[in-house]
Amino acid sequence: MIEHSPIAIPPAAADADFATIAPATLSGDAVYFWMTGLIVPRPIAFVTTLGPAGLVNAAPFSFFNGVCSTPPLVSLAISRRGAELKDTLRNVLERRELVINICNAAIAKAISVAAGDFGPELSEIELTGLSLLPSTTIKTPRVANAPAQLECRLDQAVEVGGGKATLVLAEITMIHVHRAIVDERGRVDIDRLDPLARLSGTGYARLGERFNIPRGLV
Repeated sequence: MIEHSPIAIPPAAADADFATIAPATLSGDAVYFWMTGLIVPRPIAFVTTLGPAGLVNAAPFSFFNGVCSTPPLVSLAISRRGAELKDTLRNVLERRELVINICNAAIAKAISVAAGDFGPELSEIELTGLSLLPSTTIKTPRVANAPAQLECRLDQAVEVGGGKATLVLAEITMIHVHRAIVDERGRVDIDRLDPLARLSGTGYARLGERFNIPRGLV
């Protein structure tokens, strides 16, 4: 028998304590409300892509995360705007490249502005006053104001939800990390990074209290 310290857990709730919600009975907006309210906090991918005429498009997406490190893959879910593809997805499918710019609290306002519904003839970079730097493995530039950037090439684009959204899997081809957020051990200092997280509605968050828990039964 494995001996370990007691695990402190909250008391079990009764079934009657829960509201039970069937997504099939709700509108898409209502389902989005519940998902974005419960799946929190979410990291934000501020994605730059190149349009057909070479205009830089930038848009934030919070249905985003890492997939694996070998190979280094990230996932990004992009829903359609009605029957049309969003500029980001169209550009990714055509050029097969993108940059995921890591967001921190310092560029929160610019991220919110770039989330607006703009046509492909407008560059969110110009609207927000952000600056660009060239990438090294792809043609799409990266956001100079972001604390880190991931250059990526498209690995797969999978239609999901009956074609209402596309799951983009992209391989990281280059990582750029601002020296100011790296500690003396050569690792990312989370306080210096000050990552920005997405909540529901117009809500964003910064990191609050943090704690460590050893793995396994100890």
